[in-house]
Amino acid sequence: MIDVMCPPVAPAGIVADDLTGANDSAVQFARGGWQTRISLGDASAVIVDPGSATATVTDARAMGMDAARRRTAESVAALTVAGVERLFVKIDSTMRGSVAAQIDGALSIWSTVHTGAFAVVTPAYPAMGRTVENGHLLVNGAGVETTSVGRDPVTPVTTSDFGELLPGSVNVTCDNVDALVDELLRLSNAGTCIITVDASTPEHLRMIGQAIQRIGPRAVPVGSAGLAMVMSVIWGAELFSPPEPPTADFTTDRVVVVLSSLHDMSRAQHADLVAAAPDTITLAPTLAEATGGVGGDSRRDSDSDSDSSSSSSSSSSERDVTLDIAAWTTAQLGDSPSPVVVVLAPAERGALDLATSERVAATLAAITDEVITHHGAGSLVLMGGEGARAVLDRFGAGAIRVTRAIREGIPIGVIEGGRLHGTTVVTKAGGFGTETSITEIVPELRASAQQNNPEVFGGAESSTESHTRAGGIQSIADSTAPGSTATSSNAPGSTATSSTAPGSTIHGTAFSNTAPTTIHSDTTPRTTSTEGERA
Repeated sequence: MIDVMCPPVAPAGIVADDLTGANDSAVQFARGGWQTRISLGDASAVIVDPGSATATVTDARAMGMDAARRRTAESVAALTVAGVERLFVKIDSTMRGSVAAQIDGALSIWSTVHTGAFAVVTPAYPAMGRTVENGHLLVNGAGVETTSVGRDPVTPVTTSDFGELLPGSVNVTCDNVDALVDELLRLSNAGTCIITVDASTPEHLRMIGQAIQRIGPRAVPVGSAGLAMVMSVIWGAELFSPPEPPTADFTTDRVVVVLSSLHDMSRAQHADLVAAAPDTITLAPTLAEATGGVGGDSRRDSDSDSDSSSSSSSSSSERDVTLDIAAWTTAQLGDSPSPVVVVLAPAERGALDLATSERVAATLAAITDEVITHHGAGSLVLMGGEGARAVLDRFGAGAIRVTRAIREGIPIGVIEGGRLHGTTVVTKAGGFGTETSITEIVPELRASAQQNNPEVFGGAESSTESHTRAGGIQSIADSTAPGSTATSSNAPGSTATSSTAPGSTIHGTAFSNTAPTTIHSDTTPRTTSTEGERA
């Protein structure tokens, strides 16, 4: 028998404009056998190996064009120096934010290594309803500007026409691979740097990927997780199974969900979770509380390095403290919090700027820290890029080792480094998934924690495990109320008055085994609109 040595697979780099987007793409590479990590620190410290896919997060989506161009260029330069030979630029599947500047920044560096580099752009992700047809971006068949994305409070998309979204670009169709290669090369050689390609089916994406592979590294794929899935397969060959990720010693099966997205789908997923598991506790600061600064938060001072992403935007507000995080969270949770805790961004909106969004994310992260520090968590579910970034920075996470997709478009992985090293984490872009996705995922996460630590949870099959296999979520309520039946006789979101913490203002949602109720210590009605998307 002759042992044939296969050449090592060239390392790939992913530059993403936000954290959940980085996860969406990275999980596609993990599925294909790549050793996949998302770097959360300084891009210049990135280390790559053959057969690895390394993602960096620029946070450029909501930045101005100059800042986004510069930040993207820095990330591409760091990956190039580290030895990346293939580049994937991850953009928002609905074209929100500074996409044109991100492409320009990436090409400005990549072209110094690969002469004549050009971008092949398609944010299509047919499995999630995103398609590109006749040079227009559609979401479930409608122009993107007519959906909630067009009303995004920070990065609204006002047109579906790629000629306007990416000035100077040229759109082409995808009939077959040979013709597409010829057309891409013809346009590139004529000086076109950005070429958009129609794609409405997985087969279209496959043909685009094959064309990019034939042309070589000068053709830079720019797209969403749909194109990332194709490139991970085409670029990967003879990959060895990556080593097992680290695991934490769980002492609880609690799931903490941090929902920073304002997308209608994320809000619907939260409502479905609450309806299925009425004892879910939701901690929901108002917009004024979330943007006015935080106090009673010793970890913020002692661990300032772990919250560097938002320190500049929140430093001025901290001088005018309006929310004592420790007292607020303790009063809301009580001594025995639910096995499912949701930290929810305020639904109030207006013209939110980047600094305000970052302050909201920092407050959510501080509340999450308080919950986990005092009550523990077996796993995290992070819904929305800004909140995910703030939470991971808060705990000093160095990277996420992405392992698989727990649902289509919803990756799961393990945190590496920091105070939550080895903890399971699920990330989800705001608009991804179905209304029941989180309801289905939560009991699976709890069951996994129990199965991995039988000495803590008794070793026997738990009610969570059995209900998970049966497809239900009743086990969430059952785990804290043995023998009781969790029912909801009142409409979710009904309002009650709480005197739990005299002298403090606590806005949140506390759910018992009877009916979900929203607790307010004042009588001011709250806005519950959920239009728009922050993913």
